[in-house]
Amino acid sequence: MATKGHMLYNKTRVATSAGVKTGAGKIWAILLFGGSANSSLLIYDNTSATGTDILAINTLAASSSGVTLVDLGGLDFTTGLYASIAGTGAVAYIWWG
Repeated sequence: MATKGHMLYNKTRVATSAGVKTGAGKIWAILLFGGSANSSLLIYDNTSATGTDILAINTLAASSSGVTLVDLGGLDFTTGLYASIAGTGAVAYIWWG
């Protein structure tokens, strides 16, 4: 866990679709690196890839895309945080708390 000012946040690396957290929290930032193919990351407010999708990011092969939500107070999730990633060699980093 790291701090930025008064905020506490965790950073999770995602290379395969997986649950990141169970329960409520906030997403502070996401960075998606495309591998050898165009890549996408779909974030669900759930503990699996069902239910409400709350954020989607896409990027081209050998490129990156990101979003920071700190200035907006973060993006709330209530049930859990699940990351569904697609694209050969794609890797995402999710900052959450």
